[in-house]
Amino acid sequence: MAVEEIMRRNPLLILDADGVFMDEMPYWNTALVTMMLRFDLECADAEEWAELSQTCLSEFRVQAITKGRGCNSNWDLTAVMIRAADDGACLAGLGEGLRLGDFDLFATSLAEGMERQWRATEASDPLEQFGIERDGDFFKQVIAEFQQVFERAVEVDWDFTRQLPVLPEAELQALFSRLKDCGFILGVCTSRAESEIVKPMTQLGVLDFFDRQRIATYDQVVRAESCTGKKAMGKPHSFPLLCAVMGFDAALQVCENETRPPDDEQCDVVYVGDAPADFEAAHRARDLGLRVSYVHIDSGLAPQLDRDGIADSDMTKLMAPTLADCESWLRDCAECVGSSL
Repeated sequence: MAVEEIMRRNPLLILDADGVFMDEMPYWNTALVTMMLRFDLECADAEEWAELSQTCLSEFRVQAITKGRGCNSNWDLTAVMIRAADDGACLAGLGEGLRLGDFDLFATSLAEGMERQWRATEASDPLEQFGIERDGDFFKQVIAEFQQVFERAVEVDWDFTRQLPVLPEAELQALFSRLKDCGFILGVCTSRAESEIVKPMTQLGVLDFFDRQRIATYDQVVRAESCTGKKAMGKPHSFPLLCAVMGFDAALQVCENETRPPDDEQCDVVYVGDAPADFEAAHRARDLGLRVSYVHIDSGLAPQLDRDGIADSDMTKLMAPTLADCESWLRDCAECVGSSL
């Protein structure tokens, strides 16, 4: 049987993790707690914490300030929030909001402080446009503090769940089983460290539905940056997606040489993401010759202008509120993706 026929019968379905099949909330909560601990800001109890977190995330869309500008990692988000709170006016607003129980004031102060950090520049790394060097000591310390909170090395009275799937465990297992049965080879392209995605996928009983060679994480990004001497090879760079599709060595060669993947080694790819950085990574990979279609989980975190641009792209085949809402299209797509891209 010809390679083309095999690939068309077995297209790749590559999924981002957070916001696609893992809930974004635990990482958002970790980012917010990390910032608050840095400045000795405290909530009175778990109920107050839950209201504060939801106000910042859902009503004021604080996370969208970084995600909408291509900072896909919650480490980036944490660093920008901390840098914002370093400003006296911002910190005063945060403290006053907590003292009064005025969480709109807290969220407004945080959002405005983050916006003040942004400077449109020619920097290839969007984090640098917030004035933060990814390889600097400040960012490394932020990562260490974030991980301490996430791994419960630092405890808070107003605690939160660390891992949360978007569907109940049995439903998520059934969904991945059906997608695999209809012909997809499943993979992951995430900004998480490998241990932080493989472990929860194992605990949820879904890891075996995925091709382990097609799980691209932050670990491969660090390795690629070390090999090339380049910075910012995480999303929205094309490397993580190419790594999930082609493997580390082949993806690195394509990115270094900016050459097209060999046609006889390609397969058809559907990539599902939820952030502008996911869309941009897919777009850049397509510019390098990857046969990829994009599906966007529209969680509302991306700014409206970005959502409109994603929706209008000929690469975008579907926008839906959840991965489960994509199933019918994906099942139909599995048999015809090769001839339709």
